[in-house]
Amino acid sequence: MSSTFTEGSSCWIVGNSSAGIYEAPYLFTPAVNIGKRQEGRERERNIIDVPDDTGAIVRAIHRAQFDKKFLARVKKPKGIYGDGLAYTRIVKVLKMVPLGPKLFEKKITF
Repeated sequence: MSSTFTEGSSCWIVGNSSAGIYEAPYLFTPAVNIGKRQEGRERERNIIDVPDDTGAIVRAIHRAQFDKKFLARVKKPKGIYGDGLAYTRIVKVLKMVPLGPKLFEKKITF
């Protein structure tokens, strides 16, 4: 590979964390998932699964950065974990919670 990792997609995640599966799609971020730790979890279009092998990891990073077809898919997540707007609904509910000292009183019930 003659290209450097400073061209193409400037942001990607590499590892075996669920952040690549759950959060990265909503940031339109490619994720290289290493190993079997996340096996069995539904995946968005941003995931590239690879074994724990240096060559496979390097090739996947290169794909995550330069493969235009793959990057186009990453920009159009299916939304399998929701629409990414849960925070707006949560804020709406929290705004209805009356604030005051009673909110912070904890009654021990044991």
